[in-house]
Amino acid sequence: MTMQVGLTASPDELAQLRRSAHDALDRLYPLDEAHRTAGRPESQDLELWDRVTGLGWAGLAVSDEVGGAGYGIAEQAVVFEELGWHLFPTALVPTAVATAGIAQAAHLTESALDLVSFASEGRRATVAFEQLNMVGRSVPILTSTATVASVHGSAGWVLEGLASDEIVLAAADEGSGQMGLLRLNRDTPGVSVTAVPTMDRTRNIARVDLEDVRLPKSAVICVGEQAHATITRMQDLAAIAIACDCAGGASRILEITLDYVRQRRQFGRAIGSFQAIKHKCADMYVAVQGCRSIIDAAVETALQGWSEESTATASAAKAYCADSYAQVAGTAVQLHGGIGFTWEGDPQLFLKRAKLNQHLWGSSAWHRARAGRALF
Repeated sequence: MTMQVGLTASPDELAQLRRSAHDALDRLYPLDEAHRTAGRPESQDLELWDRVTGLGWAGLAVSDEVGGAGYGIAEQAVVFEELGWHLFPTALVPTAVATAGIAQAAHLTESALDLVSFASEGRRATVAFEQLNMVGRSVPILTSTATVASVHGSAGWVLEGLASDEIVLAAADEGSGQMGLLRLNRDTPGVSVTAVPTMDRTRNIARVDLEDVRLPKSAVICVGEQAHATITRMQDLAAIAIACDCAGGASRILEITLDYVRQRRQFGRAIGSFQAIKHKCADMYVAVQGCRSIIDAAVETALQGWSEESTATASAAKAYCADSYAQVAGTAVQLHGGIGFTWEGDPQLFLKRAKLNQHLWGSSAWHRARAGRALF
């Protein structure tokens, strides 16, 4: 009962999945909708969420034995990229990371099994392990007995924490000092979830505060080496998810910018005919193609089985794609001129999402260091 990593679809089937996901998201969430919902803490339209989960995307990489679709990381990556293309806001990405990551646990508790399968029931989840990606940040403390577990502390930078029903939390066991992984409901007494203002208005980030939260022992998914391995796999999948989001967003803002420079005229010519503009567009194109190449490498390595090499390529993909996305979106703002800086313009939405992606689930510097540690 694990996350599927083996390739289960042919290249033609992957292309068909991409087309169907693209068409579905075009209907569900056109770019005008991103402008309309930007900045709303409750930007999670429940009807939109229900329609997306009905497509089965949250559990693509989870075995069908526990309620998933039974596909693999390659299929999940295709959907992640299309979500980035459309600046999609819902909790689909953290739900997919949580469910697929927990499915890695060798011995799933009843609580974990329920969490892995619940995405198909329309519930939303997120992960809280950002403190592990930040130097000097403390993690929540877990204390457990034979029947009861309690946790206190705080977790910051929780993606879609305001919209999620369940939180998969990394905490340090008070007795052993080892990492533990547990599941808690957002409405559990002692759990407080508050919005954290960020530059990106297409998604929400939350802080989770825990004050003497008491849970049944079954809420503890795993502790020790198993927790470390499960968290590592979740971090790998999160890195690939953000890399794909970056590739999708960078591809779209490149397309938008190319259309603009073909139409915008100055000195009697389309500005895209000027050599300086051509060079900028060429640099954007090279960056986008680089994103696709390194994501292909990360997915291909993961298909061979999760390992130190797959950890390194996942982190390398996240670092490269996040920085490339910021570069491409920043150039897009410049090439759009004055309209690129306006609230009504499209480029600012992509640039702000790119800037958050550079820091979400580990900064680019942290992921480069992580890739180095995995390899050497």
